Amino acid sequence: MFSFLRFVEWDGDIMMLMDAKMREEKTRKKKPEYDIEATGYKAENISVLGIKNEVQVLETLKEKSLASLAEYPNTLEEDNRLLAKDDEKQFLTFNQRNCVLFRQGEKVILHWFVELANYCTKILGMKWKDAKRDANSLPKNMETARDYI
Repeated sequence: MFSFLRFVEWDGDIMMLMDAKMREEKTRKKKPEYDIEATGYKAENISVLGIKNEVQVLETLKEKSLASLAEYPNTLEEDNRLLAKDDEKQFLTFNQRNCVLFRQGEKVILHWFVELANYCTKILGMKWKDAKRDANSLPKNMETARDYI
């Protein structure tokens, strides 16, 4: 997903982007993942292209996540309350409960994307020394994103 967003949000010369990807593959001594003439360019495995692009990627991720959350008729908190109430009274059918659990899981992921975007945008706006210190003591909910950060 990040590779695709990096490609979509790239505002520089597209040939420069393709050239950078080809150089990266040669440096890693990897066989190119595509034949440009046969299949076209694939926006896969694109590394960070710069702070400006990465901030735009994070802003787009946040914007799309918030838009998706707004499409639900209820909030994550309401789903949590509904599931807690069902734990006590067991009034939902098996399928209803699974639907609420699925919906709740989607919302948890979307909220996490918003938190990730906020946190990483803050880090990218800091001086290197401060960003490194902050990234070394990640909040618990960002631990799974350590490699990205």
